[in-house]
Amino acid sequence: MITKIIGSAGTGKTTTLNEICEEAINVYSPEEIGFFSFAKASIESLVKRFKQYEKKRFKWFRTLHSLCYLLLKQQRQFDLIELHLQELAEDTGLDLRDLRYINEMSYQREEYELFRQYCIARANRIKPEYNDIVKIWEEYKRQHNYLDFYDLIDICLDEKLIPKGIKLLIIDEAQDLNFQQWEYLKLLIEKAEQVYIAGDDDQAIYTFTGSNQNLFYQFNCDDEVYLSTSYRVPQKILQYALYFIETNVKRRYKKQVTSQINNGRIHILYFSDLGNFLNKHSSSNCMIIARCNYMLNDVKKILKDNHFDWYNPYTDNPFFHRMSSVILNNAFKCIDKLLNKEDLLQDEVLDLISIMPVGKFFKKGAKKALTSYQFNIQMATLYPYLKDEVIDAIKQGNRYEMLKFIPEKYEQHYMEWLEFSGKSKDYKRVIIGTIHSVKGGEADVVFLLNDMSQKIVNNLYDNNFKEQEARVWYVGLTRAKEILYIINGEQAFDLGL
Repeated sequence: MITKIIGSAGTGKTTTLNEICEEAINVYSPEEIGFFSFAKASIESLVKRFKQYEKKRFKWFRTLHSLCYLLLKQQRQFDLIELHLQELAEDTGLDLRDLRYINEMSYQREEYELFRQYCIARANRIKPEYNDIVKIWEEYKRQHNYLDFYDLIDICLDEKLIPKGIKLLIIDEAQDLNFQQWEYLKLLIEKAEQVYIAGDDDQAIYTFTGSNQNLFYQFNCDDEVYLSTSYRVPQKILQYALYFIETNVKRRYKKQVTSQINNGRIHILYFSDLGNFLNKHSSSNCMIIARCNYMLNDVKKILKDNHFDWYNPYTDNPFFHRMSSVILNNAFKCIDKLLNKEDLLQDEVLDLISIMPVGKFFKKGAKKALTSYQFNIQMATLYPYLKDEVIDAIKQGNRYEMLKFIPEKYEQHYMEWLEFSGKSKDYKRVIIGTIHSVKGGEADVVFLLNDMSQKIVNNLYDNNFKEQEARVWYVGLTRAKEILYIINGEQAFDLGL
């Protein structure tokens, strides 16, 4: 029995799947249920509901890539190249450290666009063109016995390697699956007794990675369930969002209403007003989102000036995905200890030296002097090697003053470390991210930056791209539960919302 669940933003697709899972646990054991989604956070949230079971019993609650990684690790030795992107950049000069922003990177340099096309070919199980950048990638994998995310599913698909015993199969965000992933899921579907697949073509925003929402709608099922009532988006904001997608020719029409009593509010702001309005809503759940990641750089400056912490709960902890994770973790612990006037471990100090700039944080000669210490380093011992401005920030115990000395490339990691380590709970906090990265999220108050890059503007003349872009902005607009602030762009190109 295959049931397809179709619902627009805020209609409770994920909640419906969670309820199905909660009922099924009375019939099936945790080992007999497979729950697959793009969002690791939503999976972990669901598992926490089943407190009567050990977490390890829900071994098939994961992303598809995580599933294939687990299955292959039981058979062979390998590592993921995505965990070694820093190493790849240092050894070959191929800098893909921000691979999750490959679409944005492709706007800037031709070689990144070539690599994106390579990824799309892999997603569609088509033999890719081997240009120079792809040759470096493939050769580096071969030399170091690495696999990439596409290899994981390709190998499992070719070898028909699937988990045994899954009787209930639940798939969320199916509109964002690509051909390769659908082919693999068909192997699981064939073996399951009951299958639920949820999706919404209006929220299909990953076509740049090879996903195809038509594969979701064309997939044969025994029953279809339509969710038409939004429990998140108020009427005024919903109507405004629908304006963007109702003209999409390839869109499947769905009736959409809201259960919200309040109509919601929409306001237009200038970027220079952002700090004032953030402080106005400092006690509310706030989110700031932008079309492209680089557009958030100026936002972070405003957040620092107004003493806000920022984080993104809808993405994975970056420390699980970087070669430098231990070094960063120790360095950030060291900064926290400095602010709390605690003595430091030698290893922590050495890691701090490796990321903090001499001349801005440390005085010249600090590295040579401090590496000679064999034991814990007391604050009084460390002070002579620190710049006067750093000592002032430590004495104030002010993390925002300390943030001025952290290299810009580590600022986001530091803020996310504060969030994941529980250090942010007593501070003003705001969620920030790209529209793609907060998909599935929501907030009472949403600030949406009305900016686009030149490449996106140029591509709006292509009807297929225009429809894709309309879906992206629809997703951004429908994150708001109460108030939507549209921030007028200060860059050269804006959407004109």
